[in-house]
Amino acid sequence: MIVHIGIVNAKLQVLLHRQYRHDGNVRSFNECVELVWKDGQVCGPVQKLDDVLVYHICRENIHYLLCARNGGNSVATDASAIEFLNELYMLIKNFCGATTEESLRKNALLIEEILSETVNRGHIYTTDLSSLRPCIYSEPIDMPSLKKTVLTSTLLATDTKPIVPNTTALRPVFGSRLEQSQNQHRAEIFVDVVEKIYATISKEGTITNFSLCGSVNLKSCLESKASIILGFNEDLVLSSSESESESYSTDVVLSNYILHETVKSDKFAADQT
Repeated sequence: MIVHIGIVNAKLQVLLHRQYRHDGNVRSFNECVELVWKDGQVCGPVQKLDDVLVYHICRENIHYLLCARNGGNSVATDASAIEFLNELYMLIKNFCGATTEESLRKNALLIEEILSETVNRGHIYTTDLSSLRPCIYSEPIDMPSLKKTVLTSTLLATDTKPIVPNTTALRPVFGSRLEQSQNQHRAEIFVDVVEKIYATISKEGTITNFSLCGSVNLKSCLESKASIILGFNEDLVLSSSESESESYSTDVVLSNYILHETVKSDKFAADQT
């Protein structure tokens, strides 16, 4: 059972620490840290202190510690604890983008959320990245760019490689583009499809009720006033049309819709354009 998880730098300064169990005689995290360092040197990955086992790994000169109650000399338990610390290190790196001491200090709140979601009351809950993303609400703090000088055959160039967390791949790109001025858009058309799904599922796992609500937003940045035709495929069936009775069960029936006043809806009922 996990009691403490913490992150310590090379100077034995505790950067982050979380305690999961408070019942019984629980040793402090500082005692566990002192057990790892003896005579100024780092000991092995597994250390014992009476009824407490201390596991630790070192990545980029940062030490990740896990303190657990001794439940027996099990090789599988030791291997699982070390593997969990490796998974925790990769999670922090994926969310924060970097695992330097400065990055860990600036993203302390984000890492606290990761520690609270991965372990529940002393037991490992999950280390799956896709499962943790919806549970983490803090935004990572981008670190300043790292500049590397590259000597070419003609000149001395500076190659800049910013450290960016991989969570930026999930952020929409249209927000920053729309904030730009109209003059910066060159023959661009933006189409946003927003969907909301409502479903009722019974105890047996069958869907008893299902509805889909959404909107299609189109923004034209063309310099000319050209007409734009937006069409839907044949899988979309209007409830008021004659083809509803002939549609398949897999078709989407549009029971109600509202068109913008600027849209020419003369052929929408027939051609869906």
